[in-house]
Amino acid sequence: MERIAKLIRRLGILCFCLLISFIPQSAFGTVDSVSPSDSSAGATVIYTINFTTTDTLPPDGKIVVTFNSGFDLSGVMIASSNSIDGGFSVNTTSTTVTITRDATGDTTPPGSLDISFANVVNDTTAGSDSVTVKTRKSDNTLIENVGSGSFSIVAANLDHFNINTIGDQTAGSSFTIDITAKDAYDNTVTSFTGMVSIQDLTGTITPTTSGSFTGGTISQSVTITKSKTNNTITVSANGKSGTSNSFNVVAGALDHFIVAADTNETLISSQTAGQAFSLGIVAKDEYENTVRSFTGTLDLSDDTGTLNPSTANMSGGVWQGNVTITKAQSDVRITATYGTVSDQSNYFNVNAGSLDHFVIGSISTQSAGEPFTITVTAQDAWNNTVTSFTGTVSISDSTGTITPSTSDNFTSGFLTQQVTITQIRDDDRVTVTRTGGTETGQSNLFDVISSSVDHFDISAISSPQTAGEAFSITITAKDANDNTVTSFTGTANLSDVTGTISPTITGSFSSGVWEGNVTITKSISGDIITVTSSGKSGTSNSFNVVAGALDHFIVAADTNETLIS
Repeated sequence: MERIAKLIRRLGILCFCLLISFIPQSAFGTVDSVSPSDSSAGATVIYTINFTTTDTLPPDGKIVVTFNSGFDLSGVMIASSNSIDGGFSVNTTSTTVTITRDATGDTTPPGSLDISFANVVNDTTAGSDSVTVKTRKSDNTLIENVGSGSFSIVAANLDHFNINTIGDQTAGSSFTIDITAKDAYDNTVTSFTGMVSIQDLTGTITPTTSGSFTGGTISQSVTITKSKTNNTITVSANGKSGTSNSFNVVAGALDHFIVAADTNETLISSQTAGQAFSLGIVAKDEYENTVRSFTGTLDLSDDTGTLNPSTANMSGGVWQGNVTITKAQSDVRITATYGTVSDQSNYFNVNAGSLDHFVIGSISTQSAGEPFTITVTAQDAWNNTVTSFTGTVSISDSTGTITPSTSDNFTSGFLTQQVTITQIRDDDRVTVTRTGGTETGQSNLFDVISSSVDHFDISAISSPQTAGEAFSITITAKDANDNTVTSFTGTANLSDVTGTISPTITGSFSSGVWEGNVTITKSISGDIITVTSSGKSGTSNSFNVVAGALDHFIVAADTNETLIS
């Protein structure tokens, strides 16, 4: 049974092949070519279709051409043929063009035919396409399914460029963009092999010219160095362009700080000591973009060492606050440091504040009546020299004897003044006060001692004294201002008018004073004691010396004690 079945199958195949061999080859119609006058997407063109039939086409027959959806056939009105005579009328649907013979021509025998019709609007999508061709009788009875023919729709002329979706990027880091040349219908213009210019809203994108496209596309590596929110990239060539989606370019890693008067990077101008001023610090990457992600705590310092506060807490990559410097100085800079990153402001001057007080230079022990020099400095509340002060001060001291009582004018906040104090004193102090003001200053405590011996004072001697009877006198060594010269410890010579005083030399002075008894043996009215030492002298008041008790008589020629001749 199996052998019989195989034999039947073989006979069946043989019979089919014999049947095929008796069918004429012309029985198979074909669409030989489909030729649009322009293959560009969306173009309005003339289509010429060459086809071969295996049956006749009557004088009132029809040729039906069916297109794929996407073609616009509504404008097709004209048809012509080089192989089919007579006239034609045209009817269309959304996908078919029906060309009807007007019966003025002859029956067209089987064979190679052609038909052309105008005002077909090509599909706007590039790619492979096809049409089918059928012939029908006037009553629409099918004569023949001629077949189908393929053709291609290509992209139209360059209209714009598409850039692939771009995510957020980091300034200074390269990334790739895909650029595609497109026609008006968004078909890739594979014939475009040129280059495009590249721009972005920051103006920092590189390169600014792409490489050559291949098949209408290119993958291009680019770099943008400036951060920006909602940045876009635009490419252009041959008068056509394309723009990317919006994307953000964020700053790179922290590279340095900008230290300025504010976060707008304004330079710091001259400041006044002790007065708060604005300081702004901005964290930057290497491309000068603000690093908004930075939130560290910075150490602050300055060249004077008096900056307050000493730290700044960054938020969003910036810090804005007030600082104070209390030391006046030229060419000051503020330094902000975070780890190994440290940067400085511009140079600026810190000027002294307003006058607050005076400082008098140290004064050592002075001698009464001898001029000495004091230095006075006008200062603000933070002990900076107020160089703008050029006024005068009143001068006083604890003895009340200092001269002058008003100073010369200050120069750039300084005064060098010669003064004299004529009265000795322990713990004297000089005080200065701004003329017409309340700002003041005091010196250290110092002693005013007597200067060298100028003369001697003898305490008052009562009158009369009695000849031969001792009486006490006190002698004091004095300087020119009548201060006791406590340093004098020498001796002095004594004499009087009578020439009879004794002793004639004092003992040693103690702290500038000698007190002792003297005797004058000769009576006299208006006696005066004189003391001398080292060329300096002094005299007592005038006093009388009267005779003592009766001791003996003088017998002579007269009361003048003239000898008797």
